[in-house]
Order: sequence, then C-alpha cells, then structure tokens
Amino acid sequence: MENHNLQKEIDAFASKYIKEIEIESPSLNFTATLMKKIEANQKKVLNQEPLISKKGWFGIFSVIFIVLLFSSKTKENSVFEMPKLNFSFIPSLKINQIFETLSISNTTLIAFLLFGGMLLFQLFYLKNYFDKRFE
Repeated sequence: MENHNLQKEIDAFASKYIKEIEIESPSLNFTATLMKKIEANQKKVLNQEPLISKKGWFGIFSVIFIVLLFSSKTKENSVFEMPKLNFSFIPSLKINQIFETLSISNTTLIAFLLFGGMLLFQLFYLKNYFDKRFE
C-alpha cells in the first residue's frame, strides 16, 4: 500500500513539474542549419590520405638500394648477372666501370623475388577485400 501511495505522489509531482515547463519550438532555419553541419562533417570524413607518404616511399626505396649495393659486393656465385651495357657514346662518364662489377647474390635475388611476390599478392588480396567490404 505504501508503494502505491508513493507512486501516486511521484506521478503527481511529475505531472505538476511537466505542466510548469514551457514548450520550446525549433527556430525557423533549424533544418537548414542542421543540414549544413552534417554536410561539413561528411566532407571532413571523406578526406583521404595515402597509406604510405612520399617520405615513406623514399625511405623504402633507399633501403632497397642500400641492400642491393651491399649485396653486390659479395663474392658469392650469382645466377643473375647484369647485362653488359655500352655507354661509349658518353665519353666524359665512366659508367661502364660501375656496371661491370655489379652482380646480385642468389640470396638477395630470392629475397627480392619473394618480397615482390608477397607484396603483389597482398595488394590484390587487400584491394579485393576492401572493395567488397565498402560496397
């Protein structure tokens, strides 16, 4: 019985309080203002940036170049040899001497082939995955 009386008191208090509250109505340009805010937020969300920046690509290619440079100094027998290039039409440069000593070791060649294969596989796999996910 006490619970019933308590409930009646709470209902009476709530009804009295609700009657005292003034009814507010939105402004005339409420919808237009709201749509402008939504459009502004959507433009910010669609800002796309590359996964790897230009500095990142420069770093990656620098590391690859350094690995190739140091691996060419090894005396290991190589399956892959640089072709003989003729730069005699440029007499002031001694480019022939640079490429004559360049050879890539088997270990480095296999590593780069595996790395390239895995990279291509991941690119195509991830592209298909995200294309299906965002459709």
